[in-house]
Amino acid sequence: MSKLFRSEMKKLAHNLSFFLAVLLVVSIMTISIVAINEVERLEGQIYYMSFAFLAASVLVVGGIVSTEYDRHTIKELLLAGCDRPKVYFVKLSATLTATVFLFVVYAVFLVASCHFEIERIGWNLPVNQFIALMQHTFILFNLSFVLRSFSALGVSSIVFLLIYRELSMIDCTSPIGFLLNQTFITQFTSVANIFNALIACVVTACMSCAIGFLIFRAQNVS
Repeated sequence: MSKLFRSEMKKLAHNLSFFLAVLLVVSIMTISIVAINEVERLEGQIYYMSFAFLAASVLVVGGIVSTEYDRHTIKELLLAGCDRPKVYFVKLSATLTATVFLFVVYAVFLVASCHFEIERIGWNLPVNQFIALMQHTFILFNLSFVLRSFSALGVSSIVFLLIYRELSMIDCTSPIGFLLNQTFITQFTSVANIFNALIACVVTACMSCAIGFLIFRAQNVS
């Protein structure tokens, strides 16, 4: 499995989609520092990056999983003797590694440009953002095994954006409201206690991985 993971990391190092995702994050954060005044900078960065990370997630997951289906290399990988559980967990590990790297790049820019503002409102903000990003990544990663197409994954991201925006406008204190408050856009802009977000992320990760793994094991890859 370690050999397969190293191979996946080598592919990631030459993955155009991953480099585009990094470029997207760096570009938006750089433009925000240059174009937005200090008073409004943090608010602007949070707003624009909430959309940028949705696009970056598609590029990362699409580059690691969906392109394997588009090029039919997933079939070659399985025919070469790699069993499906190993392929699944190596792809998941590579996706999470790439996502963490993207967030670290974002966090460096964020802290460098808005350190005092973050100190004022609390460090829960970047922690909540990281949890929100990981939660969305788990969902998108496992959805990629259902859609099996980079273009379809891109369309799904637009659907997610519309759903997230609608849910972020709902104000509800019921148990359903608790779930709605953990969706990506709401959580990405939140400075609330991280405990609820962490629970929602763990539950989402477990459920989506269970479904995605079972689908991948059962599907006919041809």
